[in-house]
Amino acid sequence: MQMNTHHLLAQAKPRPCPCGSGLSFGSCCGPLLEGTSRPQTAEALMRSRFTAFATGRYAYLQQTVIPSLYDKFIPDDLARSTRHVRWTRLEIEGREAGTANDIQGTVIFSARYEHNNRQHIVRERSRFEKREGAWLYAGGHLLAENQVVGTGRSIGRNTPCPCGSGKKYKKCCGKHR
Repeated sequence: MQMNTHHLLAQAKPRPCPCGSGLSFGSCCGPLLEGTSRPQTAEALMRSRFTAFATGRYAYLQQTVIPSLYDKFIPDDLARSTRHVRWTRLEIEGREAGTANDIQGTVIFSARYEHNNRQHIVRERSRFEKREGAWLYAGGHLLAENQVVGTGRSIGRNTPCPCGSGKKYKKCCGKHR
């Protein structure tokens, strides 16, 4: 019996992009990581860098930083230091400039990950620069690092969010539960 593979492929649902954009990987960060297109905004670069962490594309992380940061993004070092980490969600909290017409931009984000069966979160205000038409990561300021989320303690609706945002839990991470 001959299978109709075209029919099966048409039914296959494209895998979602890890960056949380709601688009498929192939129409979002995939072409950026493969080098067939470039991010048009600072936020697009931020999303693609998260996806690179989530998919183990560490060379991309080094390729998308300003030259003075190359040594902080050595692919083998990143692979070793994150081998037990599973990146689970990116949330863009804010942005300043960073459009296709700008040469600088800032993106504030929260990145969630699992390590040792615990949920963690990193928050950062990242700086981006456009050089020779390409957006590059130019450094950042950690707002909260390695905070454990979901430690088993009950978090009340009016409790400050454990992610460090300064918001109440119900208006921050709790609204996604």
